[in-house]
Amino acid sequence: MKKYILTLSFMLLSWISFGQNIKYDDIIELVIQKENQKAYSLLFDYQQANPDFANTYFQLANISYYWAINSDPFTNLLQTEYYIRNTKLFYGLAKSKLNAQDNDARKNDNFYKTVPELASFNKIDNQIVINYIDKKIEKITEFDIKVHQTINYFQALIKSYNITKNLFNQIISENNNLSDIFIQPKASTITKTNQIILQYDSSLYFFQLYKNSISNYPIKNYNQTLIEKDINTYRLQGLTNTNFLFDTIYIWNYKQWAKTVQSKLYSDINHFRETIIKTNKEISDKQAELQKNSNYSNSNETYFLYQKIIFEIEKYDYNSIITSLFKYRTSKIDFLVQNKKLQNDTSNYTYSPISRAIEYYTLSLLKQKTDSLLIELQNKISNENYLKHKDFFDFNYNGFNGIKDFVSSEKINNQTIFTNSLNNFKFFIFRDIYFQTNKNLTTEYRTKKINLFIDNTNPSDAIADNYYTLSIANYSNEKYITGYYKTNSGTNPFVAKIVNGQVEWLKNISSGTRYSDFGTNITANNTACFVIIHSIHNGLHDNILIKLSSDGQQEFKMQINNTSMPRFLNFDEINSEVLLAFHGYEFNYYNETSDTLKIKRINTINKDINLDQEIILQGNLTNIFKIDSIYHIFANYTKISIGQQNLFNKKGNSAHIKFYTNGDFINATELKTKHNFWAIQAFKINNKTINVIGFTEKADIKNNSFIDLPALYYLIIKTNSNITFQNFN
Repeated sequence: MKKYILTLSFMLLSWISFGQNIKYDDIIELVIQKENQKAYSLLFDYQQANPDFANTYFQLANISYYWAINSDPFTNLLQTEYYIRNTKLFYGLAKSKLNAQDNDARKNDNFYKTVPELASFNKIDNQIVINYIDKKIEKITEFDIKVHQTINYFQALIKSYNITKNLFNQIISENNNLSDIFIQPKASTITKTNQIILQYDSSLYFFQLYKNSISNYPIKNYNQTLIEKDINTYRLQGLTNTNFLFDTIYIWNYKQWAKTVQSKLYSDINHFRETIIKTNKEISDKQAELQKNSNYSNSNETYFLYQKIIFEIEKYDYNSIITSLFKYRTSKIDFLVQNKKLQNDTSNYTYSPISRAIEYYTLSLLKQKTDSLLIELQNKISNENYLKHKDFFDFNYNGFNGIKDFVSSEKINNQTIFTNSLNNFKFFIFRDIYFQTNKNLTTEYRTKKINLFIDNTNPSDAIADNYYTLSIANYSNEKYITGYYKTNSGTNPFVAKIVNGQVEWLKNISSGTRYSDFGTNITANNTACFVIIHSIHNGLHDNILIKLSSDGQQEFKMQINNTSMPRFLNFDEINSEVLLAFHGYEFNYYNETSDTLKIKRINTINKDINLDQEIILQGNLTNIFKIDSIYHIFANYTKISIGQQNLFNKKGNSAHIKFYTNGDFINATELKTKHNFWAIQAFKINNKTINVIGFTEKADIKNNSFIDLPALYYLIIKTNSNITFQNFN
């Protein structure tokens, strides 16, 4: 429009400048020289002064015709239409003036011969000029029709393509990523993808019509080639605009993108949802089977959640609540399978304390993993994630509130399972280490009953002519037991080897003239056993270490320069050393004892004492074991003094004491639990992990019943004393 105004302004200025003193020959000279802009302005000026002169209109029409067919209707259709209108207008006026003046063409033939088509005529009359004008009007009319037809196709192409692009933009503005489209498809998305396909087809259809039209009736040099580009990267491709005037037109293949989306919605996503339903059912069936079966077994199978399923879900629903759900429930199955192990069956007596400790350690790790995955699932419960799988959650978990209730109930259920299992562990500890549970476990020796369980009868209450077992060492299918035989005048220690429940041999051992002798501790390997004989006479205490071969022959005897009661005995076959600990004087050691805990290591070949460590301990020893080159000691205390370190706790707690095998003290650390902690056992799980169990308060294990004991406290600690797990949260 600005161009038209400038042109009109130029014509008006020309008119004002030249006024009415314009020579027509000068104007025609400009026409001949193709100075169209100047000529047009002067012709317009001349027409104002000579409105009846036909050639003026004829020349204006020719210039307008030239401008029309050389204009660019793609960039400025209004201008092209303006020139077409002027061409028709001026040709019409020229024809009208010629019809009114019979001899105009003959008189002014030199002005008409400026047109090449008329220059060949010797004589020109009005009719020749009129015929020429009619042909020009016909051509400009055809041009008008063809241009508008081509432009209409071109604009229809752009319109359809823009509609397609806008639909695409609407979809991606409503969905943050492709997975939103797939997992939570909106009805409008399906409708829009259908519209995209139709509109994109329309774009190609109109482009073909346009190509045919411009090929049959060329306009300037337009002859574009269309190239389709695939949309592969969401929110990156498909967003740039297209310039349809370039020789090569690049368009985004929205149709293929829409068809791919629909294909995945109708095939992949259906399969995806079927996979979710199928996997959930398999997990539910497996869990129901485990929970229904009350039998314990080591052959229960876990559920394997294939990584392929995870990949398939995450492909369309990244960081999905469904994968969190499946991972949690799979871990829960692992937890249930571990809980159903024979090691957790209180009617099964075949497993050693350490083997059970390892199984419960595994159970505790699975509990931690399961709890962690349940928290992850809980954190993903949102309305958005629920709506992605609304049908699934509505059918399987009673909707949005149902999945929240599921998480809450699972927390309680998992803790209940774990607590019940730990109560079983507590039961096993009493049965296997401290507490008689099956008084039918006996055998006979020369008509005398020999107990195959630890008998806690107070020696002062023991019945004469009976054997009482104080310590048992299990090795393979053999048992070595020690204790005392009650006589009318005192007690005599004994050692026996039990094979398949029968006494293979029994040795009565006397310390000499003393009458209160007890076999208090025993340990064994495949060739021999070591036993400690503790003697009490006239208030004096004494200890002797004895080694018996597997056939009962005495091979070693050594007086131990220590009067305290023996509390620990272990044999290191590799180094041929025994490790012993002595503390206090009471038989019921679980009453707090204030005395020096003495730890000795003896070479059984040369009888050298190569470790003699003392710890002032007001409390009692729990266990000692070696990891690499460090001894780990666990004890309950109200006071500990060793080296320059002192620990005090009026209420009592448990401590972890470490020193090197050469006797150098490392440190003593209180186990910082959430409650007071009274340990009853500690197990080496591996070279980095220790399991410590006990109670939330002091307890007399030997005198209290299982029911009366406090709640079990279960710890997993590292060798640096850091607690990594405790069952009280």
